[in-house]
Amino acid sequence: MEIKLALTVDSETHDLDMHYGLETLKGTSDVTSKIAESILRKRAPSKITHRNTVRTRLKYSAKGSFKQNFTIEIKDPFLIKRARRIGKPAIAEVIRYFIYEALHIHKDADNLSVMAQEVIADMEPFYELLMEKLREHLKDMHQVSKYYGHEMTLSYCKPNEPMIIAKLDKNTSIHLTETVVENKELEIEAIINRYNTFTGTGRLLLKGEEETVPFSFASDMHAVRLEIKKEISKNLDTNNAKNNDDFQYAKLRVARAVRPATGEIVKYLIKGVYY
Repeated sequence: MEIKLALTVDSETHDLDMHYGLETLKGTSDVTSKIAESILRKRAPSKITHRNTVRTRLKYSAKGSFKQNFTIEIKDPFLIKRARRIGKPAIAEVIRYFIYEALHIHKDADNLSVMAQEVIADMEPFYELLMEKLREHLKDMHQVSKYYGHEMTLSYCKPNEPMIIAKLDKNTSIHLTETVVENKELEIEAIINRYNTFTGTGRLLLKGEEETVPFSFASDMHAVRLEIKKEISKNLDTNNAKNNDDFQYAKLRVARAVRPATGEIVKYLIKGVYY
């Protein structure tokens, strides 16, 4: 079974520095194959060897542009069966989700299909280990952006309608390398604006602010106390029926906050909630 993908590098001359180009292709291979393996095996990815049954394979590319076609090739019969049940579009959605999570760019999970949400929920127990591996491979994937400023597009070659998985450039490279996770507890007052029970992610609105900020739980979804999940859902339901001046704010205990080079916090990791 094959899932067709393509990496397009925005190079006006249609060529590429070979050293950094190969590093970028290697990073792309590692990122996509390891997310795919994690989806199908429901565990953190293993080291890539010749025995791996989930691999990437280079394919013929379009003449006249630097576009590299390749596939995620799945050989194990059990994994093929699981991949067919999930579906190629949902696998592409999950690859997109984890690439942006690893970049500390938190896309809205509400747009994910139900199947993609279920797969992400299954992967929660090894989320941090997967993130650690992906961030290293994404550094390789960004080589031509970092050193030459080229923009790149990773796509799923959906029949008649390519689906963009991720767009990478010099800014996403900076986001990857200069973002820090502050391990400092703090207390915030906010309302829950959105909450996805499958992934344990959502958006909150801080008191006095106008822009929402993503949040997730500080620990594995399965380890989060039921009372905390209920309070999050309750606050969402309560405020959905209220006007802006009548919001009921919750006090949230934050275990960690994600802060990129720009300085503003882009995600809160919640460990407790009370009123």
